Amino acid sequence: MSQTVAYFLTWTTYGTWLPGDARGWVQHGEGSADRAYRQRDPHLEALARRRMPKEPVLLNARFRRVVEQAVRDTCRVKHWTLHVLNVRSNHVHVVLTVPDRPPERIMASLKAWASRRLNEAADRNERRQWWTRHGSTRYLKSRASLERAVEYVRNQQRTTAACLRARLAYKRPSRARLAASAKLAANASERSFLPLERPRGDQIQPPDRHVAQ
Repeated sequence: MSQTVAYFLTWTTYGTWLPGDARGWVQHGEGSADRAYRQRDPHLEALARRRMPKEPVLLNARFRRVVEQAVRDTCRVKHWTLHVLNVRSNHVHVVLTVPDRPPERIMASLKAWASRRLNEAADRNERRQWWTRHGSTRYLKSRASLERAVEYVRNQQRTTAACLRARLAYKRPSRARLAASAKLAANASERSFLPLERPRGDQIQPPDRHVAQ
């Protein structure tokens, strides 16, 4: 098995990737690479949003700077090699090299430190759950795949936050129309909303068509 050169990590802010999302999603336990992502279901997405105990999180410019500094400080203190970082209004991309540590632990550490810094910077009534559970972890197996990932993160297509806010304001359908999707949503875990990726060698694709500011 070829050695991993780097990891490409992506995680989203709370409530911005729900079951039924048009970008694709998976049910908990369906994260295998050979299983197709579930398709858009606006009624299911609206039901999931209705059941959310808190409001979705979009990072403003000040909070994005806080997250960026937290990630950079964590990498510096832990002697992790940070190749590129992009903090957007509703997600974070990080490409880094960390020997002998699984990407899930790396991402959990970065999210935890970013949350701590965000809570320190926020007013008392702004403190919240900032992130969805888990995220996307990709293994980069060659210098070429690393370069492609870095290029993507630096130059990814950017869409205004107004598009995301419009999606979050989607009008909820009637109770009768929501009922058909209720059973599926009841067992859905937010952890599974972001399509999960298994290692795919050098086949680096744009990670997940995030809506970015």
